[in-house]
Amino acid sequence: MNLEQRPGTTQIQKLSLTPEMRQSLIILQLPVVELQGYVSQQVIENCLLEYETDAATGDSEGLFATDQPIAESLENVVPGDPLAADWNNTNYGMDSALKISEINIISPDYAQFSLSGETSLRDYLLFQLHISPVTPRQMIIGEYLIENINHDGYLAAEPEETAQSLGMDCAEVDAVVQIIQTFEPPGVAARNLSECLRIQLIIQKNSFENPLLHHQYDLALYITDNHLSEVAEGRMKRILKNINQPMAEVTQAVELIKRLDPKPGRNFGNNDKPNYIFPDVTVIKNDHHFVIEVTEISPVKLQVNHYYRQLLNQQVHADSEAIDFLKERYHKALWIMKCLEQRKNTLHKITAAIVEVQQEFLQKGLPGLRPLTLQKIAVMVGLDESTVSRAIHGKYILTPQGMYALKYFFASGVRSEDGASVSSKSIQRLIREIIAVENPAAPLSDQQLTEMLNHKGFHISRRTVTKYREAILIPSSNKRRKYL
Repeated sequence: MNLEQRPGTTQIQKLSLTPEMRQSLIILQLPVVELQGYVSQQVIENCLLEYETDAATGDSEGLFATDQPIAESLENVVPGDPLAADWNNTNYGMDSALKISEINIISPDYAQFSLSGETSLRDYLLFQLHISPVTPRQMIIGEYLIENINHDGYLAAEPEETAQSLGMDCAEVDAVVQIIQTFEPPGVAARNLSECLRIQLIIQKNSFENPLLHHQYDLALYITDNHLSEVAEGRMKRILKNINQPMAEVTQAVELIKRLDPKPGRNFGNNDKPNYIFPDVTVIKNDHHFVIEVTEISPVKLQVNHYYRQLLNQQVHADSEAIDFLKERYHKALWIMKCLEQRKNTLHKITAAIVEVQQEFLQKGLPGLRPLTLQKIAVMVGLDESTVSRAIHGKYILTPQGMYALKYFFASGVRSEDGASVSSKSIQRLIREIIAVENPAAPLSDQQLTEMLNHKGFHISRRTVTKYREAILIPSSNKRRKYL
C-alpha cells in the first residue's frame, strides 16, 4: 500500500449560524426568569440599550412606544444601512428553508445563563452533549432525553415514547440513549437500578487490564442482572446457592456492587433550596374561549438611548471609530428587541396550538388530556420541529387546571375501544386509582391491571402497564402486599 501526503483543495458545503442567529436561539430557549438576567446583562454591556424611563423627563425615547417600524427607524438614523433593507425580511430562523435541525454546530453552553450558583445535572449533561461528535438529529434527541432525566440521574422517558413524540425511529433514540450513558456521572440515563449499576460496573471494568479483575466484574454483572433483590436484602446464602462460585469471590463481587452509586445525579445542584416556578405563558378562560398572555420580562420596555441616537443622527465632527462603534451597538440593541418580540410571538403561536388540541384538558382536567407530538404542533404553527422543542424548553404555563411544564402536554397515548386517543398520563391516573382501592392482602398484578384496563376499552399491553406503574413510582404487587 502506497501512503503519502499530497496538498490539495476540496469544496465542502457547510451551514453555519451567525452570532445574531445564535443569540436569537438563546433568547428563544431561555425561560422568563433566566431571560430577565440575560437581558439585564445585555443592558449593562450595551450603552445604547436601556429600559424605558418616564417620557416626561425627556431622558429617553422608546422605539416601541411609537408606531414607527424598526427598519424605518434604523434607516432614519443610519441612512443606507443594509440592515434596514433586510430587517422586515428577517424571519428569526424559525420558518425559513434553513432548518436548525440541518445545521451541524456545537450549541452554546446555556449553563452560563443560569441564575443558579451551582451546576445542575441537566446543564452538565447538555455541556457534554454539545461537545460530542453527534449529528443534528442526535442533538435534538439528546436534548429531549436530557430534559427527561430526573434529579437522581434516571431517564424517565422510554425510547418508544420519545420516538413517538419526536416522530423518529426507536433505533435512533436508543442509540442516543447509549451515547448519554457514556457521560459523567457514571450510571446516568439508566432506566432502572439494575441498568444504572451495570453501566457503572462496565465503565470500571474497562478501566482495568487485569484479567482477574475482569472476572470479578463479570461476576458482579451477573449478580446485578439476576440477584439484585437478594443483594438489597442481604441474602448471601440464596446467592451462593444459585451461583457455583467460591464464597470469597461472590462476597467481593457483592462488595463491588454495594460501592456503586444508585443515584448518580444526586450530587448535582442544591436540592435543599426551594425551586420557584414562574409561568412563561398564562391561559385564562374568558366566557367560552381562552385568552393567552405571554409573560413580559420586565414591566418597562426596552429602548435605544436617546442621547446616542442623536449622535448617530448628527454625525457632525464625530470620530469615525466612535460612530462605527455606536452603529454596531445600535444594530445589536435593535436585534435583541427584535428577538424578544419574535420570541413572544412564537410562544403565543405554539401555546395557541396546544390550547386548540388540549381544550378538553383545560376544561375537565387530566381525563381530557390528549396525546400530542412536537411534529403535530410544528405543522400547525408552520415552524421547524426543533424550533418548537427549543421554544417549550424549560418553560411553564399557568392554566385553569394549575401550573404545568409546556412539555407536559406532549405525551404519548393509547387508542381506546371507540377509536379515541387517550394520553399515557390519563392511563397512569387510572392505574393509580385502581391500585388505591385494591385489597392490600392480595394486590393486583400487572397482568390483572392489564385485563382491567382492556375491559374498560383501553388496548394496552402488560409491558406498557408495568412501565406506566413504575413511572408513577408504584412498586410491584409483591412489594405492595401487606400481611394482616
